Amino acid sequence: MAYLNSLGLPITWTCHICGKERPDEKISVAVHDSSDLYNAKEGTVTSNVRYCNDNQDCEDKAKSKTYQHHGNKVKSIVSGVVKSL
Repeated sequence: MAYLNSLGLPITWTCHICGKERPDEKISVAVHDSSDLYNAKEGTVTSNVRYCNDNQDCEDKAKSKTYQHHGNKVKSIVSGVVKSL
């Protein structure tokens, strides 16, 4: 089922891994604890990574926290450390 926005158009999301715009039903979200990056109590800060749920490469990278973010700023998360590129 396609979800529609207020204009009656299908909702789409951009994959943080490959950068493609995909329909809502083709995007999933991996949630990672990022508390250590902010010196915060475990579980208090999370990062959401959108990925194509029909692309194994996107899913693997999103869940392993190894990817290049295709958004306003390119970032790479490797072993829980965020670096702006």
